[in-house]
Amino acid sequence: LINCVLAGNVATSGQGGGIAMYNSSWLESVGCVFSGNSASPGPDSRGGAIAVETGSQGNAASGTLSGNSASTGGGMQVLSAAASVRNCLLWGNTAANAVGQYAQVNYGPGVVLIERSAVEGWNAALGGSGNTGINPLFLDANGEDNILGTLDDNPRNERRSLGIDRGDASLLPADIFDLDDDGDTAEPLPLEVYGQPR
Repeated sequence: LINCVLAGNVATSGQGGGIAMYNSSWLESVGCVFSGNSASPGPDSRGGAIAVETGSQGNAASGTLSGNSASTGGGMQVLSAAASVRNCLLWGNTAANAVGQYAQVNYGPGVVLIERSAVEGWNAALGGSGNTGINPLFLDANGEDNILGTLDDNPRNERRSLGIDRGDASLLPADIFDLDDDGDTAEPLPLEVYGQPR
């Protein structure tokens, strides 16, 4: 998935409000926004935005997970699987059974690699490099209607955000689909989800 918006989805099965991965599935999500998704009902709901389970591999790069909810892993839940989170913003996700960084991304058993990302409640216990707990200062995460998961959600950084230019461009995949129509498919992905230059 490249530069997609997944908003306002509900997983009534209890896992993966935005995306659920099972049985050795694979996902590469680049530049995507997951906003206002939820996994419900029940005390075992997992992965408000993304659930990566049962031998699957889920990779998120240069994306935003904001305002998603579940019992565990409000942003992302990794269970008996592996995931990577690079150049991402995980902020404002909620989990009934967890707080801090574990409300944003939770795993066990499983493996998660986090690099160059802003994670609410970050205390470095999840490891990785170049991560921060500094608020990315979203313009208007729930939009003018004040309802998460609707088309006016705007989880982009304000101009004064310390999250700007904190990512690592070398972690971006190549622009294999030539999103900017310049004929260069080897350059790093040049456009973000809203069509603006990176």
